[in-house]
Amino acid sequence: RFYIGVLGMTVRRETPTMAFLWCGGDQQVALFAAPESKPLTSGVELNHMALRQESGDYEEIKAYLEQNGVEVYGREGDPHCVYFNDPDGHRLQLEVPGEH
Repeated sequence: RFYIGVLGMTVRRETPTMAFLWCGGDQQVALFAAPESKPLTSGVELNHMALRQESGDYEEIKAYLEQNGVEVYGREGDPHCVYFNDPDGHRLQLEVPGEH
């Protein structure tokens, strides 16, 4: 729900244990259900996932996420990246348009 409702991705293919989500351009995200026998951990298997935005600026994207209940943080001196965690605690980065 978070990836579709807040981030605007669309389902490309879905099964009971996985979802492939299209997120613009040639970007796609694959999400897999964690086995019930293994505890969910965040930040262990993956440092973070970065996605490039086609439009918008830092303040606009930050405000949108915050309006949707997402705590946003940045990286000092970097006006081009918005960082936040998904509901499972995985760190995500949105790279805003501009020179990088």
